[in-house]
Amino acid sequence: MRLRSKLYIAIGFLFSLVVALGALSIYFLNRSNQDSRSVLQANLNSIRYMSDLFDELNQVPLSDSNHHKIEKLISSQEKNITEEGEKELTTLLRKNFSGLKTDSGSKIRMEEVANDILQLNSEAIQRKTNAMERSTENALIWLSFIGGISFLLSFTLFLNLPGAIANPIEEMIESVRAIASQDYSKRLHFKEHHEYSILAQSFNTMAEELEKFQASNIQKLLVEKSRIDALINNLQDPVLVLDQQNNVVFYNDAAEKITAVSRDQILGKYIQDVAVNNDLIRAMIKELFLTKTEEAASTLKIAVEGKERFYQKQLIPIKVARTGGETAEPMGTLILLQNITTYKELDVAKTNFIATVSHELKTPIASIQLSTQLLDNKRMGNLSDEQSQLVNSIKEDAARLLKITSELLNMTQVETGVIQLKASGVVVNDMLFDLIERNKLMAESKQIRVVREFVGETDLKIWADEEKTSWVLNNLLTNAIKYSPEKSEVKIKVEKKEKQVWISVVDQGKGIQPQYLDKIFDRYFRIPGSEKEGTGLGLSICREFMEAQGGSISVKSEYGTGAEFVLKCQVAV
Repeated sequence: MRLRSKLYIAIGFLFSLVVALGALSIYFLNRSNQDSRSVLQANLNSIRYMSDLFDELNQVPLSDSNHHKIEKLISSQEKNITEEGEKELTTLLRKNFSGLKTDSGSKIRMEEVANDILQLNSEAIQRKTNAMERSTENALIWLSFIGGISFLLSFTLFLNLPGAIANPIEEMIESVRAIASQDYSKRLHFKEHHEYSILAQSFNTMAEELEKFQASNIQKLLVEKSRIDALINNLQDPVLVLDQQNNVVFYNDAAEKITAVSRDQILGKYIQDVAVNNDLIRAMIKELFLTKTEEAASTLKIAVEGKERFYQKQLIPIKVARTGGETAEPMGTLILLQNITTYKELDVAKTNFIATVSHELKTPIASIQLSTQLLDNKRMGNLSDEQSQLVNSIKEDAARLLKITSELLNMTQVETGVIQLKASGVVVNDMLFDLIERNKLMAESKQIRVVREFVGETDLKIWADEEKTSWVLNNLLTNAIKYSPEKSEVKIKVEKKEKQVWISVVDQGKGIQPQYLDKIFDRYFRIPGSEKEGTGLGLSICREFMEAQGGSISVKSEYGTGAEFVLKCQVAV
């Protein structure tokens, strides 16, 4: 039988019981009501008539009014005859009333007949009351019987019906979860033949098909895994794969070659246990165990087969969305070392070439500057206006070339990592005074006022390389003057914050657009639309010089309102 039919039968049966119980209750209530009415209306009326009759007969002497009332009571009694023998008594009462006025014995006989009528109706009331009690008891018995049956059946349904519906559903939910967890051996078995059985058959068919599919896919997966293993093993770059617990699950030949650790010694092992005895593996996984404030080198220098090689390290999180899931969960980490030795050698060659060319260019540029100074000397002869313009043009070009070569030389120091620092205690006020004097003419040419502002102490000293820090500040100040409008102000603000001295250069130029703020310190970067002078290396060199001294440089700007460059230097102890 189908589950729907069972529910219909059960609910219909309960409904029938409720209807039957209600119908019986209505029937017995109506019956009791009718019995009560018959007792109260007929018999009680007769008793009341006879009681009133006694009251009238006891009046001495009897008046016409009393006779009239007695006549009326007898007439009412004649209309209210309900019991057997009551009619004869009422007739006798009427007969005696006819001789009441002439026969003194009629009064006594009327009282006797009235008393008989009273007794007859009293007995009738008692009899009907007893019958009504028996009827009520029978009604209670029937209602209790049907109510008990209804309770037992309802309680049985209460105990069994929810389980009959919910238990198969819970079993199906567990089975579906098992299937979702790739346990395709799960089956459903329902003995009764209803909708759940049909669903169970469909579920079992699906599970069997999935089990077959899994069995066929395992072989495919093994083939694909072998293919991927072979592919990664043939990569020239070292690859190391970790699972969620940082255990090694894959390790290719290139990684085995540069680390000198065999597969048997590393596969399935906790990576930190292996790294304890191997510096290279420790450097490869260092980023996995650093805090957010710490950093690890991304370029590794490794000696392989007696040669020095460079590798770019990449840590790639492996994330996979599980079946039925919406978000990808971390499943491990892939560590890739990309061989950049060739690029590194080319970069070194480029750096050396630039350094050599820049150094060699300084001598002829110096000769050009000296020659232009001699030509501009009036003792060598007067120059025409056109000749003076040419000499001035040569001077500007020579100065620009000298600045470019100086920046290139500084950049070669940065790239080779051989920045020579001469750190000492530098008085900030003195350094800024020299800086402002050095750029005084440039500022006056645009009527720009350069001011110093000390927040708090004025005799601050920083621990820095004075030459390089002055070079950085000079670069920032010349840029501020260059990009500020005429008759404006450039402010150099100095403030001590904990163990650092912040030196800010604030201009009133047009500022820097937000999309370029994170690129402003990149090498060779120039803001689109800006003047073509320079190489785009100045701010990059500023950052390298500051970081080499343990400081930093940053920029804040709202486009249209100017820019603020901030140097953070260490306080001299």
